[in-house]
Amino acid sequence: MNGEVTWRKGALTLPAGSFVDKPIAAGPWGEVNLGLEFADLAEGDQSVIALELHFQGASPCYVVLSRERKNGESTAMVRILDTDRRAGTLRARMVRQASMRGDLMSGEWSISYRHGLVKVRLPVGILLPGYIDNGSATLSKLRLKAERGSAQVSNCLLYTSDAAD
Repeated sequence: MNGEVTWRKGALTLPAGSFVDKPIAAGPWGEVNLGLEFADLAEGDQSVIALELHFQGASPCYVVLSRERKNGESTAMVRILDTDRRAGTLRARMVRQASMRGDLMSGEWSISYRHGLVKVRLPVGILLPGYIDNGSATLSKLRLKAERGSAQVSNCLLYTSDAAD
């Protein structure tokens, strides 16, 4: 945990720049269901929340939820980013993205990883899948990070395969 993270019954609040880590031994698949509550954005505000999936022996990938309010309208984007290490530098590449008019919905979000396939399911049922280049690397840590704006998590459920599989 890093930053001014606050806990109260039924809610974890992450202000901008803070994160929470959850080390896991998930094996080649895992799924996290997050109850996310998005506060309304004021004019000119931006919010960027990232779920980082870390792997043993492979570089991480990111699911990034971006929101912005500009000229009286809200826009949002959901992205899956893969990374690789070249010449000692971690570089990100876009795997998949979905842009939308309007804001992201609060509710139950699901992010799953299975043998390189990352799937993001939005509360309205929209599915955003994408393959990352790590084969069947073992999922070893999740990090939820508020890069800009804040995030409120009402629940978090984690499902994993047996690490011995």
